[in-house]
Amino acid sequence: MTALPASRPASGLVHADPAIRNRIADAFAKVASRLGSKHSRRAYSQSWQSWLLWATENGVGVLEARPPDVQRWVDWSRGQYAPKTCSLRLITLKTIYSALVKEGLLAVNPASDLHVPGGMKTVRTPWLSEEDLRALVSVPARGWREQRDHAMVVAAVATAFRREGIATMVLGAFDPVKGTLRAGLKGGGELTLPLPAWATRELTRWLAERGGPKIDPGALFPVQQGRTAPVSGATVQGALERLGTRAGIPLERLKPHAIRRGVATMLDGARVHPRDIQRLLGHSSLAMTERYLKTMHRLKTSPLDVMGDMQAAEPAVAAVQAGRCPRCNAELTGAENAQFCGQCGVAFRIEERP
Repeated sequence: MTALPASRPASGLVHADPAIRNRIADAFAKVASRLGSKHSRRAYSQSWQSWLLWATENGVGVLEARPPDVQRWVDWSRGQYAPKTCSLRLITLKTIYSALVKEGLLAVNPASDLHVPGGMKTVRTPWLSEEDLRALVSVPARGWREQRDHAMVVAAVATAFRREGIATMVLGAFDPVKGTLRAGLKGGGELTLPLPAWATRELTRWLAERGGPKIDPGALFPVQQGRTAPVSGATVQGALERLGTRAGIPLERLKPHAIRRGVATMLDGARVHPRDIQRLLGHSSLAMTERYLKTMHRLKTSPLDVMGDMQAAEPAVAAVQAGRCPRCNAELTGAENAQFCGQCGVAFRIEERP
């Protein structure tokens, strides 16, 4: 399948009516605006363009598509891509068509009941506990390679950077004077984070052991001693598995995102502000961080409790005299020791005086 020409807008394939095309483009833009990274937006755009091109070549109107048409596209995609990719593309289609239904352009989502056999499976990603993380950064290292692995894991725990960000760090990414570490983000750009004192100490020690030509942009974690080429993300994962095994952590829990999730969950349990966790993880929105933590911060008590009782204090009981309301001077009604002001809507408990 050939890609759409850059000079031919995708919306031109959708509908003959320009007004309808614009509404469809607006619906897609709303979906894309909720995505957290450039990578996700690019993946959604590619999936949507794949469907548009297939629909055009097979004479299927995008707003006239029915479940059998979408199923044909899914079957065609399974012959072109891996099941996981096909499942992601179908998820994209479901999401966009759901937006079109909300816009009133369709009555029914034609992709809502379809799935890809052997595609995406919902698996709860394990994370490391605080005890696991402490054991992980305390594993003794002997020899250059073990010291490099130890330094990479220390950097991952101290910053919660992704393994690709750790692998591609240049020599100048670590500033031992300021105690900061810089890494590239998944969606592009860079993030510089302050390090805890223990991590600055360990990385400073690694900088002395690293050896080789200290040429920037040589890698902070070289693939071999005396080289400047960086390690790969798989090497960072291998380091996590080797050190984790020595720390007594089961191998099935040492997944690529185990450290990120573990650090985030540990900080959340320690009542670190969600905004600070968001900045640490490099997420573009707080909602993404809450989904990442698999939790929503629901209010258990009112935040206004910290302000104390904001309501004006009730008048002293002694001020209630002669059966009159001390606020409006209206006549009180009720029993001898509990009277009510019908005008203010306030009840007064009358205590007997000694």
